[in-house]
Amino acid sequence: MIAYPARIPLLDADFAYLLKVQARIDAKATYSDKVSAAKEEWKGKSATVFGKIRTNLHSTVHRDEMCAYCESSIADEVEHIKPKDLYPGEGFCFENFLMSCGPCNRRKGNKYVVRTKDGVKEVLRKLGEAIDAMPDGDPRFFDPFCFNPMKFILLDLRETFLFSALAKQDHPDHDAVLLTIDILGLNSREALVERRKKAYRKYLSLARDYLRSPEPERSHQAAVFASGWHPTVWFEMKRQQKLIPELQELFSACPGLNGL
Repeated sequence: MIAYPARIPLLDADFAYLLKVQARIDAKATYSDKVSAAKEEWKGKSATVFGKIRTNLHSTVHRDEMCAYCESSIADEVEHIKPKDLYPGEGFCFENFLMSCGPCNRRKGNKYVVRTKDGVKEVLRKLGEAIDAMPDGDPRFFDPFCFNPMKFILLDLRETFLFSALAKQDHPDHDAVLLTIDILGLNSREALVERRKKAYRKYLSLARDYLRSPEPERSHQAAVFASGWHPTVWFEMKRQQKLIPELQELFSACPGLNGL
């Protein structure tokens, strides 16, 4: 879950469409009415506008339609970082969109993480519960467009290939990290763990090929690093190079790999 560059601005007409729809939602009298309106508006959203939004978000990331959360599957769904069923005031906010795969989107569902005066908590609405407004709080669910998730998480490359919290246990973001990892199932889905292991071996092979290649060929190979899936694995390989002998040897022989 690497940091993303700023979103590419939408065309004025598409941005105006989002504002118009959001205004209709915001005009509802009660929070419950706004939730219902957000759901209905989402069902009837413009396929043309959202086709362009998909293209826009994919173009921003430069990762060949990779899911922002698991980095392992094709991102074919527009995901609400803040769920529209919980935060209808951001149901059609462009800054609340990113591209995810179906499995990640379904796992996340109507879940979010905030930090309140009482600490970090997961917010969600269970089936049958009253439709009440969510508690105010500082957003702490990972949004790669707003901050760098890798400041808070660590991927173990030496054995398990599981994520853990980089923040200390007494740090206010420690629990938020663990909640985000749990909500998305980044450690509990065995297929994701296996794909991260394969990505490590692939990047290792690519790096060795890069080391052996003459300079004219390296620009093409560098593009593979810039657009490949599982960028978190490559980020960690650079970050942990002094801890893993085969990486230390590789990066010492070719310091230029740090710039890829």
